[in-house]
Amino acid sequence: MIDAAGRIRYSTVGASTEPGLRLRLWAAGRGD
Repeated sequence: MIDAAGRIRYSTVGASTEPGLRLRLWAAGRGD
């Protein structure tokens, strides 16, 4: 599981990247 900080980090990274990559990061985050 990701903690709040992890989610914010993923969101920040995703916001600065392509939608597809953001989706992959989000999915990876949910998986862990």
